[in-house]
Amino acid sequence: MATDEYILSAGLFNEPDFKLSLEIFTDEKPAYYDLQPHSKKMTAQEVFEQYAPEE
Repeated sequence: MATDEYILSAGLFNEPDFKLSLEIFTDEKPAYYDLQPHSKKMTAQEVFEQYAPEE
């Protein structure tokens, strides 16, 4: 990624102190759950605008 960030599944780690700070594609998630009410949330469009390479 151009921002030197890596996005990995939280299930890969056995660390109880990890905090959920960003939720992506929130406009495409099922309505029956809310992961973290105080985390930053981004829609699909916001994710692509921020992380997709410019053409």
